[in-house]
Order: sequence, then C-alpha cells, then structure tokens
Amino acid sequence: MPAPTPIGQLPAQFRADPFVVLPENQLAHAAAFRLVEPAAGAPQQLTCLYGPSGVGKTHLAQHVLVATLRQRRSAKCLFISARELALYLADVTAQTTLLDFYAEASRWEILVCEDLEELRLHDRLQQLWLGLIEHLLNGSTRVLVTCTRNTDEPWGLSARIVNRCHGGFCTALRPLGVPSKELILEQFAQSMQLVLPPDVRGKLAERGSGLPGELRQTLARLDEFARKNKSLLTSELVERSLPQQLPRKGPTLEQVVTLVAAEFELTVEELKSASRQAHLVLPRQCAMLLARQLTGLPLEAIGRFLGNRSHTTVSHGCSRLEELLPTAPKLRKQMARLRQRLPGKKEAG
Repeated sequence: MPAPTPIGQLPAQFRADPFVVLPENQLAHAAAFRLVEPAAGAPQQLTCLYGPSGVGKTHLAQHVLVATLRQRRSAKCLFISARELALYLADVTAQTTLLDFYAEASRWEILVCEDLEELRLHDRLQQLWLGLIEHLLNGSTRVLVTCTRNTDEPWGLSARIVNRCHGGFCTALRPLGVPSKELILEQFAQSMQLVLPPDVRGKLAERGSGLPGELRQTLARLDEFARKNKSLLTSELVERSLPQQLPRKGPTLEQVVTLVAAEFELTVEELKSASRQAHLVLPRQCAMLLARQLTGLPLEAIGRFLGNRSHTTVSHGCSRLEELLPTAPKLRKQMARLRQRLPGKKEAG
C-alpha cells in the first residue's frame, strides 16, 4: 500500500462552492478555521467535527485546506479517511519504516482525517491511528477529524480516542432549520443562475431535507423538471414534482455494479467485499465513478451498496480513477463500453 501523499496544490475534486455560515454550523466553522491561523503560542489541538452524513463536514474541511494552501503555497496538508490512514500504518511492519513515516508526517501543517467511525470495534487500527495522532499533536501539525456521531456516545471507540477528542475541541454541524434552508437555497439558486421566487423557496425549505447537498440536488431536479415541461419555477411545479421525487432515467446501482463485475470477470460479491487486492481496486473504482455519474445517487448510498464504504472512500476512488483515465486508453474504452451498455443517460458527467 503506497504511503499517503500530502496535498501540494488544490485538487480538482475540492468543491468551489462557498461554505455558507449559518447558525447550525457557525461554531463548527469558527473552530475549523482556527487551524488555518492558530493563535501565537496556542497549543496544537485536535478539532473534531461531527454530524450526520451530508451535513457539510467534508465541505468545511476542504475549505480549511483551501484557505491554508492559498495562504502558504508550500504548505503540506493531508486529506484522508481514518481507516485508510490506519490501514497504511498496519501495512508498515518495519519499525524503521514507521519511524521514517512519522518523521515525514511531522512536516504536515494540517491533517484532515475523515470518518473516524470507520475505526469502531477495530482495536488494533485505533491504536495505530492514535499513536500517529499523538505524535503529530506533540509537534506542530494541526489535526481536523470528522465523524458522524458525537464521541460522547458509546459506539466502539476506545476511551483513549474519546479522551483525545475531548482534549481538543468537539463541535457539531446540525441539519438546517427552515430559515437556514431558505438562505442556502437562495445561494444555490444564484450559483446556478436560477430565478427562485420567494414562495417556491419557502415551499422547498418546508418540504426539503435539512442537508445542504440534498437541497442542492432537489433544486437541480426541480430546474430539470421545469425545463422539460417548459415551465417557470412555480409553487405549483414544486407540488407536481416533489411527490414524484423527480425519478431519474439513469441505471440502478445494481445494474452498474453487475455490469462492471461482468466486464472485469469478477463477481458482484467480490466488488462489494472488504478485500483491497489490486485486481479488485480498479473495477471497484469504475463502479463508483459510473454510479456517481449515471445514477445521481449521493456518495453515501453508493458506498453503502459497495460494502458499507464511506462517502470519503467513494470520493477518493472516483478522483483517483479520473486522474488515471487520461493516460489509460484501454480503460477509457472499457468505461465507454460500459456506459453504452447501461440503460438511460450516457453522458460521461
């Protein structure tokens, strides 16, 4: 397993959307951005952001790294899942190699470590992860951790990890209330160059999800529905479209994964398995990317279907495949063939 590579420039997958500061995330935003410019002489503490999937933890973490890299172009930052980092440490068997990695890691300015919950009930991985975190915090590295649940809850993390999180700063991002949903819908409408009448915005805020990503998807589907019906965005259109959940024309997750498995002469069970064998990684990334592009489902749903993987794992897998495709003509042909065989829309996304 290759060593994690720190970010030296802004990755293409980092969202350009502004992070809208609202009452539900104001404290979390302030806590996270303390890591960009820590106060002189302040202890280097771990900051933990928690909240349900889709509430904006990854988006906020990405903006912390964007701000750091814009201020200091030479900064080294790492963005990785807790499980991926711990599995790398588990693969390092020679103590000298581990010490070398510790020395290199000490040069990181910020470590963003996502999905701490993936370490639950894995005592050995928790020990390895915490050992590195303790080493970094004893130096000058700032650490930002995300998880879906409050570390106060008994859900399989060791007391040492819980205590370390509490020794830093823990704060929640919460689902949005109606007033905040109206504000963020207006922001989304402006970025999408849509005219969103107040009554439509109000109805979407009352009926829509409290998760920003799902609100944006709802607005995009409503716009698609309006264009298809050659209609303006109206309250009546909302009533017609929302109950239908704007059904998609794309393939199902099962169709995508089944076809990818057949293309690479694998079974669906192998793609969904926990195995990280080399011959499974690339086909699994193909399934992730096609599912993201063609089904329109959130990354959380894709990850759950592919063996209960996190949205961060799916995002990283898609990004790695997109980086590989320009230099892999055979793989590009396979992806094009898969798209043509799948039902519904064929665009590459």
